[in-house]
This record gives sequence, structure tokens and C-alpha cells, in this order.
Amino acid sequence: TRVIEGVTLQVKPGTIIQLYPGKSLEIRGILKMIGKPDSLITFTSNDVANPGAGLLFSNNITTDTITISYVNYHHLRNIISAPNNINVSRIDINNSIFSATNSQGQSMMFIEWNASISRCNFLYNNCEMILGNYTPKISENLFFHNYSLFRYYKYGNDSLNFFDNTVIANQDYFISFWGGNASLAYLPNNYWGTTNEDDIKKNFYDFNVDATLRLAVFTLILTRPS
Repeated sequence: TRVIEGVTLQVKPGTIIQLYPGKSLEIRGILKMIGKPDSLITFTSNDVANPGAGLLFSNNITTDTITISYVNYHHLRNIISAPNNINVSRIDINNSIFSATNSQGQSMMFIEWNASISRCNFLYNNCEMILGNYTPKISENLFFHNYSLFRYYKYGNDSLNFFDNTVIANQDYFISFWGGNASLAYLPNNYWGTTNEDDIKKNFYDFNVDATLRLAVFTLILTRPS
């Protein structure tokens, strides 16, 4: 299914969208997917054993801002897919639930743009979100029992803008760092389910695993969920 250039798809609160196996909802026009706290939009597969591919933003998209709010997004192959050269100035994802996605060994091309992800729950996902040169703001989210969720590419010493999040019981490396020439990556003010620094380090594939990579610096560790 495709939303063509110049067309607006406005999804109303309470709407249920089900994708057939392997199929995407491709957005080349404008998407307004904004539910309400008591009336979420549901985006899922019609056969959870053979999931749909998910939401795909084309590089032909004709909007400056994408907003996804109060959406229950589950049992799909990817959370959100897009090419690196997508022509969008800002993506705002908030107050949504992303759960039970399984990329079947494929990574998502995601967040190469000015993005904000806030107040969302990421639960039991088995896929990767690739973070690129435009550092997204990721704050006030819950990440529980995900498998290897973030892969981060960027050079130089800087903050990931990853703060005030709660990160608990995730599998493998929660954040993998690639590139950076052994520089530093700061992740301040997060709750990691523990204050034990050796246990917190297990969340990162970083300098402590491969000395050519960036070092995760988790300063100001929160002692309770944010």
C-alpha cells in the first residue's frame, strides 16, 4: 500500500491497520498518525507468525515533519524503515508502544535525521535502529527486554542525546558503537536497572570490547526509573 506524493493520509484515533505478510505501508506523501491517550492507533500484522514489513518512508516523501503519537505498533518486521537520504527535516515520535518486532536478521535504516523519540515503550523487540550523523534526542523512554536495539555511527566526542531513559533487562549489547576512532560517547542521566558499573557496561559494545571503538561514558546514573 502506498500513499503517493501530494496525498495526505490522516489516521484517526482508534484505527487498526493490519499488514499482510511482508507488506509495507509506504509513505511518499504526508502522514498524520496521531492517536489519543484513551484511543491508540494500532499498527500490526494480520498474521503475527508471518509479519508485515512495517512503515516505510520513501526518499520521495513530500513533508517537512513526520509525527507519530499514541500508536501501538507491534508484531511487525521493522519498527520504521527509511533510506538514509530521506528528505524530512524533523521526525517526532512520542507516547507510543513498539513491541514484538522481529527483523529476521535485517537492520533498520532509521534516524539519519533530526528526530525526537520521547515517552515511548520499547518492549521485546529483536531488531536494530541505526543512529547516524544527525544525533536524535532520545529521552524519557522505557527499554525493556530488547535484543541489540541501537547501532550508533558518529565521529568525535559528543553526547548521544540519550537521557532520562529507563533501560532494563535488555539482551546482548543494547547499544553498539561503530566508528568514532576511540572517542567518547556520553549517556547522562539514565536508569540502567542497577548502579553497578560493571553490570551497566554490559549494555555496550564499545571500547571495552574493541579498543578501536568509542567509549560509553554513563555519567550521573539514576537510582530509580525516570
